[in-house]
Amino acid sequence: MKLGYSLSVIASQIQALNTVESGSIVNTVFYDTRKIYAPDNALFFCLKSERRDGHEFIRDAYEKGIRNFVIVASYNKELPEDVTALKVENPLFALQKLAKFHRLHFSYPVIGITGSTGKTTVKEWLYQLLQADFRIIRSPKSYNSQLGVALSLLEMSKEYNLAIIEAGISQPGEMQRLEEMIQPTIGVLTNIGTAHREHFASKEEILNEKLKLFRNSETVFVGNSVREFQPDFPSNYHFSTKLADKDKLQRWTAAYLDNIELTATVASFLTGKNISAEQLNKLPQLAMRMEVFEGINRTTIINDAYNLDLDALKQSLEFLAENNEHPKSVVIIVAAEIQPLYKQAIEDLIRRFPVNEFVFVTNSDEINVKEYQDCTVLIKGYRSSEGQKLAQKFKLQKHETVVEIDMDALRNNLNFFRSKIKPSTKLLVMVKAFAYGTGAEKIAAFLERNNVDYLGVAYGDEGVALRKLGIKTPILVMNAEPYSYENIIEYELEPAIFSQKSLEEFIKTLINLGKENYPVHLKVDTGMHRLGLNPEEISKVIGTIKSQPEVRVKGVYSHLADADNFENDSYSYRQFEAFESVVSRLKAQLSYDFIAHILNTEGILKFPDYQYDMVRMGIGLYGYVSNPEMSKYLQPAVFWKTIISQIRELPEGEHISYNGRFTTKRHSRIATIPVGYADGIKRSYSRSGGTVSVNGQKCPVIGTICMDMCMVDVTDISCEEGDIVEIIGNNQPINEVAELMDTIPYEVLTSISKRVHRVYLDE
Repeated sequence: MKLGYSLSVIASQIQALNTVESGSIVNTVFYDTRKIYAPDNALFFCLKSERRDGHEFIRDAYEKGIRNFVIVASYNKELPEDVTALKVENPLFALQKLAKFHRLHFSYPVIGITGSTGKTTVKEWLYQLLQADFRIIRSPKSYNSQLGVALSLLEMSKEYNLAIIEAGISQPGEMQRLEEMIQPTIGVLTNIGTAHREHFASKEEILNEKLKLFRNSETVFVGNSVREFQPDFPSNYHFSTKLADKDKLQRWTAAYLDNIELTATVASFLTGKNISAEQLNKLPQLAMRMEVFEGINRTTIINDAYNLDLDALKQSLEFLAENNEHPKSVVIIVAAEIQPLYKQAIEDLIRRFPVNEFVFVTNSDEINVKEYQDCTVLIKGYRSSEGQKLAQKFKLQKHETVVEIDMDALRNNLNFFRSKIKPSTKLLVMVKAFAYGTGAEKIAAFLERNNVDYLGVAYGDEGVALRKLGIKTPILVMNAEPYSYENIIEYELEPAIFSQKSLEEFIKTLINLGKENYPVHLKVDTGMHRLGLNPEEISKVIGTIKSQPEVRVKGVYSHLADADNFENDSYSYRQFEAFESVVSRLKAQLSYDFIAHILNTEGILKFPDYQYDMVRMGIGLYGYVSNPEMSKYLQPAVFWKTIISQIRELPEGEHISYNGRFTTKRHSRIATIPVGYADGIKRSYSRSGGTVSVNGQKCPVIGTICMDMCMVDVTDISCEEGDIVEIIGNNQPINEVAELMDTIPYEVLTSISKRVHRVYLDE
């Protein structure tokens, strides 16, 4: 970003309420102190959301070198003398005005992409097809929100001659503000689906809102799937052209075809050339998604070896700076050939970030991975096998079976649940049991970055481990055991008190340690009949708490036992009644406020009137709820995959695996996959009709499941050794897998062995 505007010009364009007579030049803007890498000639926008106020970080930004700020006019705290503050009614609107002003400086084509899904994919595919003909600036990652679009447009400069900008909406009225900023000359509409349907009355209403982006566009391209319910458009609108040689698109299933055709149509329009099936087959199946995983010698590896343009490198460096959990960071550039001037530009960019070491290599053999320890390593390069080979060398485990966690899906699901609670309601997210099998360290850090109010764990050891990793968010320990009390206190965790005895034992520990006013949460049994104080015990507990200065009530909570019962809510309402009685008695007896919470994942969606002060979210974060109407707004976040190790041809009458429980009834092709009951697949799965998906087709698991392997009948499909096998994913929904294992999704996730490698995918 290199804006080149004076503060006085910016003040005028954003309609600052105070007079600013300064010729100081602003080249870049920031809104997050974690992303500050070059504070000179920068302007910090103090944005305010429902859960975070950027004005709280002015001191932090100042200490990092920022001297120019955009603040809300009502801010009345004293600022340092050398600070220039531009006062506005709304800092986000001010940022958008600056983006609009900046956009108007450029006359080259701007492609505006919107749609319910596929925006990022189409954007990245267009970039791949057009980069040989154009110098392209495009939205980073999935920057398509009111904030993201503004930031994307501010990256425009004279060195480019084409911009590709995503635009995403979640509520009516949002697209007009995006259109005023982007002003696309070319429009692209991918599709219309059910995303954010809760805010719109119909698909037609969603379509009409999205079409506002194109009200001044010269040409608009529309995905063919939209034709189903909107066949007619103005003459400057064009549906995707059907591909004449689509039978040659071996890599792409029907699910991708509409976006492939749309991308090819737009690229052909801009270049005046036909786009071949060969070109389309080379497109990445995922839109340049980086993966983060645990490496050897206590390293964290960020594998983003797909793209080495400077914009992509800058995004990766920002991600590295924001997510580095080690004392040292390293950047490895893997590229066979780099022109000297471009190499210098890469070095100059890297030096602007807090990187301890960077190195250029032409192949993976030039790096001795054992030399790296206790650091975060970013691998960047062109889309080649050498970068992937290097990433594989860094992996801690070589097990071919992996669990992929889609961080974008987690964000979507988190934001969906936030949309269901009041702005004043706090959100606690459970990270117990290794964060439901997905990795507590990474998930807790992700949740902290996304401003979750509380984390929940089952045992003190889980909370201590998170504190040792640097997690500062308040942590509720739901099953606090006496042996862990001292650690709970040392690491400032908040224990649940579930009996008079546990209260007294905790108070004794506090007395021994000389602690007073320590926060505790009272766990009340209103009907689960597991752990908890009986309502009739509350008076005695209150008496103890009021007489002992060592403790204070930070919260009171209970568990719903039957929230996923869609036929009868009577038991839940009985629990609400009992809980309200306890809360009322506590309020009457205590002279201070406390947090009350009873709703779980299902309860958040079902009982909005009982949110109290906080709600607790569990498996909903990963996209799984019982309510089918709500599940369509969530995205599955966990994918369990392996590969085919071997395929053998067997005649009729051959036994498969131990005990001869399966015998081939015809000439068969049997695949062995490296996953067994030690990895988390129940032995009963093969006897209950369990399947896996190979190349998008379900195949039965046969024979006795072994500790480390199982067998699959692939007679009726085309596949080969090394092909990907999906155990849980889009073709293998976890609820179906759980049912065939005679259990629930919770158990499936938490049973996946830690020896199965976890990989974190992020756009």
